[in-house]
Amino acid sequence: MENLKLTRIDFRLIHGQVMTRWVAKYEIESIVVIDDRSAKSPILFKNTSQAKAAWEAGVKFPSLQVGGIEGSGDKKNIYKNVVMSKTEAEELNVLHQGGVDIFMQPIPEDNPYPFKDALAKF
Repeated sequence: MENLKLTRIDFRLIHGQVMTRWVAKYEIESIVVIDDRSAKSPILFKNTSQAKAAWEAGVKFPSLQVGGIEGSGDKKNIYKNVVMSKTEAEELNVLHQGGVDIFMQPIPEDNPYPFKDALAKF
């Protein structure tokens, strides 16, 4: 897994923004989607619990970009269009405590927003 260029959470999984902008920015040659529902399809996590489960199962990544979390339920606006529940923040904090550099960045033109600043909102 040392050749990972980008690890990202986005509830939309693969969509135009990923395909046209992030792939070009990082010169990505292939995309791995980790999602129980999409497991039968050809590392993009759909949510925080899947990122945490993969990490705990041994899929280690140095950084995690949060691009979009589904906006239902009791969630706080963290940065731009990124929302997060307390539970999701706690799941990401496990990775953060494990040394993962977590940041919010919906599109390449946005400045990365540090996870530690997101934690301060809870």
